[in-house]
Amino acid sequence: MAVIVDGILYSDESQVPHKKLSLWWPLQAVIDLFWKIFGVVMLFLQGIFAPGSSSAYRPSSNRSRKGGGGWGGDNGGGPNGRGPRSVGRPQRGDMKGLEGIAKMRAMGATASAIHTGELKLSASESRKVVNIHLNRPSKLNALTLDQVSCINSWVGEWMLSDSPPTVVVTGEGQRAFCAGGDVARMADEGNSGWNLRWFATEFQMNHRIHTYPSNWVSLWNGIVMGGGVGLSLYGTHRIAAENTIFSMPETGIGFVPDIGASYFLSRLKSPGLGLYLGLTGARLNGVDLLKHGLATHYMDSYKMDQLRSDLMACEGEVDKVLDAACSVGLEDVHQEPLLSADTLQQIERFFGPDHHSSLMDIIAALEAQKDTNPFAEKCLNTLSRKCPTSCAVWYALHDKALREQSSLGDCLAREYLMGASITHVDNHNFKEGVRFTLFDKGKVGHSSTQSLSLAEPMRT
Repeated sequence: MAVIVDGILYSDESQVPHKKLSLWWPLQAVIDLFWKIFGVVMLFLQGIFAPGSSSAYRPSSNRSRKGGGGWGGDNGGGPNGRGPRSVGRPQRGDMKGLEGIAKMRAMGATASAIHTGELKLSASESRKVVNIHLNRPSKLNALTLDQVSCINSWVGEWMLSDSPPTVVVTGEGQRAFCAGGDVARMADEGNSGWNLRWFATEFQMNHRIHTYPSNWVSLWNGIVMGGGVGLSLYGTHRIAAENTIFSMPETGIGFVPDIGASYFLSRLKSPGLGLYLGLTGARLNGVDLLKHGLATHYMDSYKMDQLRSDLMACEGEVDKVLDAACSVGLEDVHQEPLLSADTLQQIERFFGPDHHSSLMDIIAALEAQKDTNPFAEKCLNTLSRKCPTSCAVWYALHDKALREQSSLGDCLAREYLMGASITHVDNHNFKEGVRFTLFDKGKVGHSSTQSLSLAEPMRT
């Protein structure tokens, strides 16, 4: 059985090097055990520990994902997420305890996020459409815990109503829809417990959006990364534009792609592409997103304000509005992809699941070709700037999700435990990565000395 000791993963206990015990060891062991139990209990209370859909959701209605998508849902649809899928409607009795927790947490969050104007909520006259608007343009609309708590509580309430409204999610300005979460504070908080609250609340929100029984429309105007992906990707409609930049860059800060990334990136038509995106943090533009099913529609960014107004006035007839304003086929999009056909072939050659059985296999193949293959050389240079431990953990998460076709609930549970370990238990790499990326702006290299051979024990 794999174990984690001092932040290092071993395939079994026999591989753990013996250490001289100090007088403080019993106390430290008790403290570590407390935090591990606390993390698991927090996750259980958030209702995402069960595989697939929570038992709180009982099938009673259908909705269709118009425009398809490159990944499928827990509750049906084809391998590429095409066609109708059955989703559960929450029952009041089942959700009562969970909603009580969400309400209590959201009370203080509402006072902060709403009253400061960092999060805005508006509704149409009929109350059939609501607009969640992120308003932190100076921070690229990055999410705070207060904002996530508010949104999570709202979604829980709407799911309990007889007619859940259509939700339109937007970000202030054209620079970013949402650039992720508050990683600077996450690094500062260390083992205070704040990080555990962040992951539990955010992941519950992600899962609720995934099972939300009405339209969830996100306008990707600018950057969409990390937590911004989790706020939008599980909805029914994702609108990309020529200025959209998508990325999961977490391995560069000593973390791993989370918010269910091992779920949706392993379900792309090309799983090797999903592995590559998580390892390298490579960026996709609007046409890439449409091509690979991450976006459902495409339009010019200057039209998005009008689209937002039209959606608010549409009385829930989302598909009719989007069909009139957006493109769903690549033939109507005049933008060059960031990933050319040749690049995609190279990605499949090195990162496709049929071409490796460990992360070290990928590294070895790239090393063997670096002198004659520019793509291999570029990949090695990129990976050299990532945290090796993060790369090993991401490989294992993606590999397990791909092999087992894990549900979103399973993926979120694993990512929660990994996130808690990385940011809460042994957070040196994470703190160093945040400092290097956000504050030193790459003046010095990443200090992690962990070997990429960690990939093999992680497979266990």
